[in-house]
Amino acid sequence: MKTNVLMFLVSISIVSCNYNETYSNREQDKREAEKIIHKFYISIKGNNTEKASKLFSKKFFHITSRQRLNEMINWTNEKGGAISNYALSNWQTLIINGPNPKSDYSLVYYAKRDSINTQEIFSLQKENDTIKIVGYKINLDVK
Repeated sequence: MKTNVLMFLVSISIVSCNYNETYSNREQDKREAEKIIHKFYISIKGNNTEKASKLFSKKFFHITSRQRLNEMINWTNEKGGAISNYALSNWQTLIINGPNPKSDYSLVYYAKRDSINTQEIFSLQKENDTIKIVGYKINLDVK
């Protein structure tokens, strides 16, 4: 009887353990996030802000309206010109698997434009197995 109780207690403690796996700055996680930003830039180059806005999280639109996002993109395209090339200049990822999973990505791009180049900073998070943009900041490269 004591053995059964002991086995029961051990099995409960094993089942109730909170085990998290944490991964920081893995190449595969960076590549996943880069795919989203590539889709973003393809949409912007094609002047399709509606398609680009679908890459953003609802969290983003709680702070910034779709209209404001479109204005920001259009203003940058007017002032800086069309994007001829873009390159990843810095990145960080943090993935936590377990009872409270979390996937955060930060990517910084340097975009070469016709008139004024830009530094574009993206914050992304995984929501229901889909990576979405939750933050977007543009810095003009003053020459």
